[in-house]
Amino acid sequence: MPQVTIILADDHKLVRQGMHSLLAAQPGFEVIGEASNGHEALRLIETLSPDIAILDVMMPDLNGIETAKLASQRGTKTRIIFLSMHANATYAVRALQSGALAYVLKDSDFTEILQAIENALEGRRYLSKA
Repeated sequence: MPQVTIILADDHKLVRQGMHSLLAAQPGFEVIGEASNGHEALRLIETLSPDIAILDVMMPDLNGIETAKLASQRGTKTRIIFLSMHANATYAVRALQSGALAYVLKDSDFTEILQAIENALEGRRYLSKA
């Protein structure tokens, strides 16, 4: 089975490091890049063409929703998953309208990220249970 390539974008280094460790421990996943803002994330999406980009909604310079919109407008094939602290339907709707396939809350269990990745790879949406 080919490796699923992933980039992580969050302005909190500890969140990126934790997600990186958890994902790297999963068979078949490879984290190939990290970004601390939307501009860096968009550059990684365009240059590395990862299968999955896990983006924080709120990042400096260019937020995650705008990053996803730009990636979609530029025709990238990367599937976007949002990881957010905002348990608010408005954020989730805006995230999905931006082209993302999943919206997972940061206080969710790691299994929800795994489910979101699986769904996104199959072209299906995923929303946190909360």
